[in-house]
Amino acid sequence: MRKITIALSFQAHSRCAITLPSLLQSPLVEAVIIVHHRTCKPLPPRCEEVRAASIPSGRTIMRILDKVKTPYLLM
Repeated sequence: MRKITIALSFQAHSRCAITLPSLLQSPLVEAVIIVHHRTCKPLPPRCEEVRAASIPSGRTIMRILDKVKTPYLLM
């Protein structure tokens, strides 16, 4: 049973594209929510996006929490 959802901030020149495949290979990870200020399409399977400038804003966190279906969230 997959128990973790990960919220990951994506920025130009970040290591997100390198990190993402290894996160998705974990048997514990249900989904990865990518926070980006633009559209990130196409997304890999089990990935969703939240369009926002950054994770720390209250509004962004509420939008992330609306998507989480697992008992744990890693930000």
